[in-house]
Amino acid sequence: MQKHYTIKRFCTGLLKNYSHKKDHLISGFLKQGWARFVFSDVSQTLSDVSSRFSIERNDKKEELGIAFNTSLIMNSFLHGEERIKLICQYETDNILTSIYSESISNGEIRGFLEDNEIKEKSTYSDFLKIGKILYNHYQEVSGIIKLQSNKLISEDIFNYFELSEQIRTHVFFHNNFTEHSISQGFILQKMPDCDLNKLSKLFTDIKENPSFQSIQKEGLSADKVYKIFNDLNLEVECKRTPIQFFCRCSIAQFMKTLKGLGKETILDMREKNQRTLTCQLCRNQYILKDVDFDNLITSFREEQTNNST
Repeated sequence: MQKHYTIKRFCTGLLKNYSHKKDHLISGFLKQGWARFVFSDVSQTLSDVSSRFSIERNDKKEELGIAFNTSLIMNSFLHGEERIKLICQYETDNILTSIYSESISNGEIRGFLEDNEIKEKSTYSDFLKIGKILYNHYQEVSGIIKLQSNKLISEDIFNYFELSEQIRTHVFFHNNFTEHSISQGFILQKMPDCDLNKLSKLFTDIKENPSFQSIQKEGLSADKVYKIFNDLNLEVECKRTPIQFFCRCSIAQFMKTLKGLGKETILDMREKNQRTLTCQLCRNQYILKDVDFDNLITSFREEQTNNST
């Protein structure tokens, strides 16, 4: 009994007063040391992004929800400004679907799903690629696998962990868009000295637990997570990370990009009054002013002068 009391006190002390209706993830590990886990809920974020990108089909929302939950879950193992970039592409009936999710370990996430008609013969292959931008690594660390079917499904995430990460990771995603937008994820991952049969049984026991099923209906909360493991007589340590959609785009970043296009392109944009810039990752729009064009053109002149001296 004392063991259970200690767990519950930790739950109600450190992780209390956070609404289960807000997007967040809860990550942790068994104190016995043979497995770690992550529960995630991106319901509000997915609803926001679906509106931003006019995604109406539920099957498309489900795929983007899997992408968002996966990148955030993987980010829970990283630190600081380390990032996860998930890219998925596949072709169906001459339509190329592209899914992108980028997240940071502090809970920031951005991304999109879009369908574009393929006008020329396709050279695309159906794939899932996940890249990690890590401290002390000069290049992105990435892995890539072929999709199981012509859409992103949970089996693809399992296969990615199995083939690319080479670590047994059971995955579960729950999406429901009948009444409210619900998009959740859960993984249970092997740690050293873990028996795979024991890991598989624990995964099944967690999914069958009433508190786990309650999360799917009422939302993710620390109380429910701790109740799951209390019922299984397991001690765990957890932390919570709030999740928010956040894009780091700005007019300053767009100005740097535009400068790389060259003076002739900028002059042509000004002549044609092409002033609206739209961020691909969040759909935020920026309007170029006359002074912005003037500053770009002036910078080209200054560079030309410096190069001639």
